[in-house]
Amino acid sequence: MANKSNTKKKKEKISLEESATSVQRTIDKIKGHKWPEYRGVQEGTKRGPYQPREKGVIKDKNFITTSCKECKQDFTYKRKGKRLKKFCSDKCRQKHYRTTKRQKYLDAQQNWQRN
Repeated sequence: MANKSNTKKKKEKISLEESATSVQRTIDKIKGHKWPEYRGVQEGTKRGPYQPREKGVIKDKNFITTSCKECKQDFTYKRKGKRLKKFCSDKCRQKHYRTTKRQKYLDAQQNWQRN
């Protein structure tokens, strides 16, 4: 009895012309397709304002000095990527998240009560 797991099924090789006709059939199918109108950015929609990335003071090639968004203290960190750090520690980052989350909740409550 032959073990089926050890036998590998060989793929059929197709010619270059057969491959080209297959690709051409796929392209022909797509040509007549009308894309939905909701795809992409709608005409007349307002996008958000342009917000360029914040820049820190580069003291050294490998280190950047900037101020924390929460506690406003200057801190220096080793450069790892292009994106700059906004907070000096995870503690400050979490505190900022919690305060802004609470403020958004209170603003939503006030808007709800006005309406």
